[in-house]
Amino acid sequence: VIKWLRSLFELLGWQHGVQYVCVAVQNSMAVSIGGHTIYHWSGISPMHAEGTCGTSSTTALSIKCQCLRFILIDEISMVNAICWQS
Repeated sequence: VIKWLRSLFELLGWQHGVQYVCVAVQNSMAVSIGGHTIYHWSGISPMHAEGTCGTSSTTALSIKCQCLRFILIDEISMVNAICWQS
């Protein structure tokens, strides 16, 4: 479905990383969808202190998101488990 949506977005003239972005939790899945890991794209560190999760530069993340129309996240159910694990 994500590859189909990418094709549709490219047909509309949208650029990956500008109007839409495909992200995944795991590297292997990010490669298979032609995207990035959530951590790489957003600047959120996967190595964090217990009970914390965030980006060091909210301004940089905000600038990245200004033109976005869609964020396609593969396996969204994994985000909570990894971000909040103890």
